[in-house]
Amino acid sequence: MDLVIRNGTVVDGSGASARVADVGIVGDRVVAVEPALSGRAHREIEADGRVVTPGFVDIHTHLDAQLAWDPIGSSSCWHGVTSVVMGNCGVTFAPCRPEDRSYLAELMESVEDIPRDAILGGLSPVYRASLHLMETVRDSLPGVVIVSRKRSATAGSGDWPLNGMLK
Repeated sequence: MDLVIRNGTVVDGSGASARVADVGIVGDRVVAVEPALSGRAHREIEADGRVVTPGFVDIHTHLDAQLAWDPIGSSSCWHGVTSVVMGNCGVTFAPCRPEDRSYLAELMESVEDIPRDAILGGLSPVYRASLHLMETVRDSLPGVVIVSRKRSATAGSGDWPLNGMLK
């Protein structure tokens, strides 16, 4: 095993009761969850008295602009979030017509208290469609997985693809 987290209180999200167990990891995959894994791992973490969980999914974020300048999604991943849903409240920067970006940045400034100019300065010009947003950030986001939820209120007419997880 590459990593074993030992003696943690495992809450796995399945609905099963919390239990004390070891979690074995190889690469980026959990391969075993057992009361007492035998053998040693390359790295071990003692988790006695701590809760061990899978990453949390934040189903309501407004990280759309932030991820342009904060590719690890620090406000989320620092709290155990590994997957985020963007495009909530009908507000997202992709898809967005170029002529509507300023309006949308002003709207987001009032919602998120991020200055309009900072938002516009951090956005790539290819944020015109959800697919472009996904392609732009896909390879630079070590911190979170993104799921796009809705089309933007400023997207205009037509159907836009709903993009799934990046990694």
